[in-house]
Amino acid sequence: MSIHRVRGILNINKIKIPALLSQSKNIYNAMSADKATYPKPNPPLATLLVQIQDLDTAQQAVKARAPGAVAARNAKRDVVFASLESEQAYVQSLADASPDRAPAIVTGAAMFVAKAPSTTKPVLQVELGVQPGTAILRANATTLVGKGVAKRPTFNWQLSVDGGKTWSIAPSTPRANTVIENLTPMTTYGFRVSATVANVPGEWSQPVSILVH
Repeated sequence: MSIHRVRGILNINKIKIPALLSQSKNIYNAMSADKATYPKPNPPLATLLVQIQDLDTAQQAVKARAPGAVAARNAKRDVVFASLESEQAYVQSLADASPDRAPAIVTGAAMFVAKAPSTTKPVLQVELGVQPGTAILRANATTLVGKGVAKRPTFNWQLSVDGGKTWSIAPSTPRANTVIENLTPMTTYGFRVSATVANVPGEWSQPVSILVH
């Protein structure tokens, strides 16, 4: 059984200086408070603190409209952000080394756990076509047929206008997609698909509904 890799992220927009300062201070404070978990941060936390303080000072100069303050502030900002990215990489290495504790390691450093990417493709996807009264249907052939099937499948399509009580047959296709035309606008249709392999029909997918325009 594979284990999903927990990935830590900063979730910081470096253009937003107040938010950057706030989050950088949170990261500094969190890692400083748990040196047992984060024994060798990169850069050292003392260095990070000085960089944060320099940025804070530079931001105050921008507010005071000092000449050249924006360029100087932006340079300090880039330094802080680069250091935070380095700290994130360090925290990620700790999380990778202890996958059972990875979420706690990431959040303990005041960073965020990235959402796991969705790898499950729907069995059937339905979208409206360019022309009024058309719908484009795309089936997940791998899920319907399976991998390594020698026989070419035929994909069967059905549509319903009464919530699945009755189904009308659309033409079957050799490919896992089709376009259904001449649908009634402002009507909700349900669609479903199945695959026939070697003259053996498969089960119908769960219906997918869409309001046709």
